[in-house]
Amino acid sequence: MDKRKHSVLAAGSLLVAAAAIAQSAHSEYSANVAVASRTLSPAARRAMQDRIEAVNAKFRASHEGRDPEQFGLQCCQITQIPSASFVSLSGGEGWLYTTQGYISAGANSAGLLFAPVVLPTGVEVEYLDLYYYDGDAANDIKADLFAFSGGGPLSGVPGNSLVATAQSSGNPGYGYAASGLVAYAVNNNVGYDPNAAQLMVRLEPDLAHDIALGFKAVDLWWMRLISPPPATATFSDVPTGHPFFQFVEALAAAGITVGYPDGSFGVDDPITRGQMAVFLAKALGLYWSY
Repeated sequence: MDKRKHSVLAAGSLLVAAAAIAQSAHSEYSANVAVASRTLSPAARRAMQDRIEAVNAKFRASHEGRDPEQFGLQCCQITQIPSASFVSLSGGEGWLYTTQGYISAGANSAGLLFAPVVLPTGVEVEYLDLYYYDGDAANDIKADLFAFSGGGPLSGVPGNSLVATAQSSGNPGYGYAASGLVAYAVNNNVGYDPNAAQLMVRLEPDLAHDIALGFKAVDLWWMRLISPPPATATFSDVPTGHPFFQFVEALAAAGITVGYPDGSFGVDDPITRGQMAVFLAKALGLYWSY
């Protein structure tokens, strides 16, 4: 066996071993991740890891026990919408800037603000969070994530549904409220797909004109998804029951691979550096700069 092929096979063996370790001992993996950050307190690291592990457990439940870390789908990216991005859709809202990026409902406010959510199709929203100030023991402030569907001949009449809520409670002062695990798949094809929707966050204090209720931003935690597997196989050596069927089909559907002329994918073949370059360049959309 030549040195190049030996190196490829050795690397492949290491990847398989690493995947097996991750799959059989994800709790140890999670524990190692939890202590990786030097900037977070132990409590913050543990809280973050509990949240991430909830997403990973959801992935394992739907992917035959495999960890998302094996395929580069770790939770999560965080998109933040600051208070300055929120506007009134009715006009005449008297929200007031208070301090350090926080705004509160003033005397002329009806209490409702809205902000769009701009995320690409094919990602999944996992959590909605709210940076708030609550100095009112009787009333709270909350953020609601809404999905607005329909509005086209092929997608039905307009409608809306509540996806998630993050809300203060009591009067704890400055705080950070979190929704439960949402697992909402983003689909922006509203004109043609009845299951698609545009997303918007609505910010609302329980009581209008209450300077004691304010907020600084909302966070959306999200991760990328792999397209669902098709009903039939594209390649002769990767049938629908193959453990990597969904992932190979995703490569084919994205135009990253076309397989061999005989209709096979070569699922057990070693990969050359040249083939790897093609896969990565197509998957990442690499290009020459201007």
